[in-house]
Amino acid sequence: FHEQKDLDKAEEWYSKARDVFEEIQDPNRICRTYGQLGMVAEERDDISGALLWAGRTYQLANTNNLEVIVQVKAHLARLKEKHGDENFTAWWQEFAGEAPPTDLDVDPETIL
Repeated sequence: FHEQKDLDKAEEWYSKARDVFEEIQDPNRICRTYGQLGMVAEERDDISGALLWAGRTYQLANTNNLEVIVQVKAHLARLKEKHGDENFTAWWQEFAGEAPPTDLDVDPETIL
């Protein structure tokens, strides 16, 4: 559904998947699903929603040392650019209660 740009259906299925993955506590799948929800929000130009999902994805990937962290950093960097540096910093402070990550510049060649 996501590839077909049916964002409502994509979000519905990602939400169902998220519920299952959270229930079985599979951090890798939870992280990927959060990331996809963030992508859907971004495609809808819902930067606040995209930031929320991407922030949650970053925290989960970082805490669990998941390989997807490179893609997450790239997504956060793109959202930071869209939102503006100062707005992103203020948002992250409120969201995470700490300074935003400074390591968001990633080599596109390393993204799968």
